[in-house]
Amino acid sequence: MVMEPLQQEPQQPLKKNNHHILYTRRWLLLLVYCAVSVMVNFEWMTYAALPSFVMQWYNTSLFGLNLMSIVYSATTVPLLLVCSALVDRFHLGSVLRASSIFHIVGVWVRYLGSESGEESYWVAFSGQFLCSLAQVVIVISPAKLSNVWFGAHERTLVTGLGFASGMAGIAVAYAVCPTAVPQSLDSSEQGRQFRLLILAQAICTTLVSLVMIAYFPNAPPTSPSLPAEIEEEYYSARDALSVCSSSSSRSSVASASAEFPLANDLTSPLVESPVFASAENGSAAALAGVEVGVGSGGGGGGAGDGGVVVPSVPAPAAVKEAPETPAAHGVTHFSTCAGVRECFSRRDFCGVCLCFGMAYGAGGCVFSVLNQVLDDYWNDTELSDIGVEVCIFSGVLGAIVLGMAVDMTKQYRLIASFACIVLVLSWVVFALVIASVPKAVVFFLLCVFGFFAIAALPIGIEVGVETGWPVQEETTSALLVLVGNLFVVVFLTLSSFFSIPWVTTIGFVLAAIPLAMPVEIRYLRYEFESAAETLEE
Repeated sequence: MVMEPLQQEPQQPLKKNNHHILYTRRWLLLLVYCAVSVMVNFEWMTYAALPSFVMQWYNTSLFGLNLMSIVYSATTVPLLLVCSALVDRFHLGSVLRASSIFHIVGVWVRYLGSESGEESYWVAFSGQFLCSLAQVVIVISPAKLSNVWFGAHERTLVTGLGFASGMAGIAVAYAVCPTAVPQSLDSSEQGRQFRLLILAQAICTTLVSLVMIAYFPNAPPTSPSLPAEIEEEYYSARDALSVCSSSSSRSSVASASAEFPLANDLTSPLVESPVFASAENGSAAALAGVEVGVGSGGGGGGAGDGGVVVPSVPAPAAVKEAPETPAAHGVTHFSTCAGVRECFSRRDFCGVCLCFGMAYGAGGCVFSVLNQVLDDYWNDTELSDIGVEVCIFSGVLGAIVLGMAVDMTKQYRLIASFACIVLVLSWVVFALVIASVPKAVVFFLLCVFGFFAIAALPIGIEVGVETGWPVQEETTSALLVLVGNLFVVVFLTLSSFFSIPWVTTIGFVLAAIPLAMPVEIRYLRYEFESAAETLEE
């Protein structure tokens, strides 16, 4: 299918085919999302970027300083699946708007706690906690946002930008905070500059969050792809049933059933669903593993009488037990709990989850201690901060380049394998030569490592979504990030007993080994869409 040139007017849709439309304003929504992601991660690392000043200003210990950062992780891990359930129940836009309210309140509470003293510390900590609630939603949103608003040829790029924007916020914190609150000033002047920094953060966060609250729709008027269309039909039918169930009028139920045919399917088990054989609904058979006829009468012929054999995808385990909410086109809509069970019952998803978790854990460990590692060799805190910033911003560029490559080729495994090999080699060379080569060489190695390390993670998220489909994107993303955070704890613990570079190197190698194994991975969403496109042609 050939796509028409993108229109200049923000409200002018771009037609992909007769059913699916891409809207130019999707890029504005992505920009707003990325801006919020940058700010929430900027605020996360603000105190960690000013360790000496913060401990003196608030009269607190090193533990108190670390607690300002730990609260984000302590909030994120237990609430990932809770937020996933909220997104499934109330839509992504609604949950993002609600989280923006917590974010706004949090940044102004932080400003109230920017005065000197131990009492102010706990006020600031309360603000950090409120801001951390916004980050939980931000973490699981990129894959969901890309599916709801973007076409199949854009998803990995969008997921990469959403993920990399959070890393960019961390880099901004290490770049801006030491400059805004320099150590050369006396304590009173430093305090004034610190308050101005917190105020500037509050103002910027309020502005971008208000934009998100004012205009961040749950979904576009017309879906950009078949998976998004199926999801939107499910929500429409569910909302219609909710309205009907509150009314005792049978005519209302009949009217809603006529307007939303899917509503009838929601009241019956999927095992009773008919076998779809028309060209319009033929893509449904991708999950049933049936042969779909595409003759003039739409009959159910096989390949031998002019039909097209749709790639067979194993029926989800929950189908056998009549799931609570069968969705459109014969595709099951999984609740969060059912989705978790379904994902962990699939070999492909478990393998991807393990690989992603080890790569995420090793990467998280690296970026947690990279500043410390550089400072130990260079004895220059400012130069070490620059090294971290260079590494992260290279990763933002890598997320764009590799994301576009994956979207164009759909070679998830090949590109992810190449990225893992290069990042392992660059990190091993970095660990071996950091003490004996010029700083320019170290910066080059950091650029290469960051380019592939950060870019590989959103590819992993997209592969997780593909192997977990039709489980919701927010659920698969939450599971991947949850496992990744557990591995971060594992690698940080091991780094207390062994050399940090070698512990992380082992993690990266273990993550890369399964990619080289001759095991086929099924990309279920991609196969489903390809089958639908074949039927439409």
